[in-house]
Amino acid sequence: MCERIWQYPRQRAFVFLVLSWACFGSFLTGCRDATNPVAVSAGKSAESVAPWTPRSHEGFVGSKRCQRCHEDIYEKYQGHPMAKAMSPSSEITDSIEHRSDLLVFSDPAFLEYEIEVAGDMILHHERVLDDEGSILVRQTEPIAFALGSGARGRSYLLEREGELFMSPLSWYTRDRKWGLSPGFTPADHSQFSRPISDRCLRCHCGQTSAIKGGTAEFPAYEKPIVAELGISCERCHGPGKSHIEFHDGGKTFDNVADPIVNPTKLEAIERDDVCNQCHLQGRFEVLRPGRQPDDFRPGDAISDVWTVFIEGTNVEQDQSTKAVSHVQQMQTSRCYIESGRALGCVSCHDPHGMTHASERAAQFRQACLQCHQTESCTESDTVRQQTSTPDNCSECHMPRLSTNDVPHTTQTDHRIRKNPRIVEPLSDEKNLPKGSETDYQVYEGNTHPIVGQEFERALGIAIVRDATQTGDLELYNTALKRLLPLKNVFRSDLIYLEALALALQRTEQIFEAVDVWKTILEIDPKHGETLLRLGSHFGSEGQLGQADKYLTRYVAVKPHEVDGNLRLSMVKGQLLEIDEAIQYAERALDLNPRNWETRRWLVTLYRDSRQLDKMRQMQAVLDKINQNRLKSDSNHAPPHRNGKSPPLKGTYDSISGY
Repeated sequence: MCERIWQYPRQRAFVFLVLSWACFGSFLTGCRDATNPVAVSAGKSAESVAPWTPRSHEGFVGSKRCQRCHEDIYEKYQGHPMAKAMSPSSEITDSIEHRSDLLVFSDPAFLEYEIEVAGDMILHHERVLDDEGSILVRQTEPIAFALGSGARGRSYLLEREGELFMSPLSWYTRDRKWGLSPGFTPADHSQFSRPISDRCLRCHCGQTSAIKGGTAEFPAYEKPIVAELGISCERCHGPGKSHIEFHDGGKTFDNVADPIVNPTKLEAIERDDVCNQCHLQGRFEVLRPGRQPDDFRPGDAISDVWTVFIEGTNVEQDQSTKAVSHVQQMQTSRCYIESGRALGCVSCHDPHGMTHASERAAQFRQACLQCHQTESCTESDTVRQQTSTPDNCSECHMPRLSTNDVPHTTQTDHRIRKNPRIVEPLSDEKNLPKGSETDYQVYEGNTHPIVGQEFERALGIAIVRDATQTGDLELYNTALKRLLPLKNVFRSDLIYLEALALALQRTEQIFEAVDVWKTILEIDPKHGETLLRLGSHFGSEGQLGQADKYLTRYVAVKPHEVDGNLRLSMVKGQLLEIDEAIQYAERALDLNPRNWETRRWLVTLYRDSRQLDKMRQMQAVLDKINQNRLKSDSNHAPPHRNGKSPPLKGTYDSISGY
């Protein structure tokens, strides 16, 4: 039976298509208030949705305009890591990582990476080697930007027609070595195809350029992509145009208040949230209804724009932590609690400049002595003098913790514990019933509560994202109990509808899910995730005309997305539009030459189109890859391990946080 099927191109293509769609069935994905931990149920009220006035995005002038009147602060800030949070590649060709002797590494042995400086360009290479060290597959990408100041490390971005993608290669300063970027698993990662979200980009630059296409979360930008590199003055002080007009117009402080924001004069939450807009990484972040990702302005609270679900301090029993978790840790400290929130980020950190390393311990010690007396320290003077800098408060009470989500880095323990040597048992927060209200806690939820049905919306969306990350299918049912009663309230809310449709699909209510997806496209005809999901659904059902329609629209929105091109190619092949099928498959292979599924599919297409030389060449590469796989560590083997094809890799694991 199988032999007869494979004799006919159309049937053969259909079998391959069905198997590949089946792989798509499982998508990959996307702080507790210390003074008064608040379970989500505490935010309920009779109201539905808190009012919100859309924000103006005018009035930004750029930091260079600030320099005219604030020369000293401007020059001082240029030495701060935040000012260097993003750089064009041409400016870092002579940086320490590119003078390293370790510009070539392997992980695992059959995958070789190289970092090359060519004039004012930086090139990143990935090469697949056979068992004799010959190159089977190679990919070279020019780097457009570096993310990070280099103090802890850097990651790198490439650009394709205004869209940004992350390189799999990062520099780790502490160990002075190159390695795979955070989240990239050896041998089984998305190569140069992981998209960078707008939310991520905005925490490394002052302003992006206008958006010209793509999707809401992963846009394509006009050139130049970044209007202002590094964290700008206006990210902490707000748009500067009115401030300049205020002073240029000769107005006096007696008559009108200066419209610029001075964070130190804000209430405690709003003061700290100027920093937390980028330094708070919650378990899940859900935009509140009507908000946009760039709506936050200095003077707002984080919870005015996002509902951020948090999870304790993120410190594990082995005393490792997430690289970005200092906000949650500080808010559990006695210093923060007993100061009535007077202790904040700027109590210890100068936002305008970095103290020299030799003076940093004294600076932090002086901050401690604003509240504490030297005589109150119960440790002996002999022990206190044994710190790297004698009598260093922070070295004892804020030791370094290894990070468990970013390799080769550490983070200062911001819990400011009296005796950090004592390992405290984990609280019961990690053992709460999954999907229960007490399992999801809202950052600052008691101070800026979301109300009634809006709260149920945020919680339902968080549970859907939790289900997608953990694979706990029962959580989708839990989410639906909260989301379904809200359909009339949030019938035009895309974030709500995305979560609802996914929960319906995963609970096998497919007709209802399709109806919701179609509603989303009525609101936003270019909604990328929905186009991909509908195309995938109709492909798995054998409704190839419908699959073709939606996937063609998706590829028009996301032309550099590997899976979209590959899936559209599979549909075209099944429709016997072989030339177009080859076109889309070859585009997918250009974007990711190490995508084995694409290569296997092209073998079929070349055979069906009688391009036998290309078929043999492609098959020869696959055969060598398979031989190499058998000699490799099974933990680092390429896809097709144990004779089974893995799910196709690509950007669908990042779409909209699901």
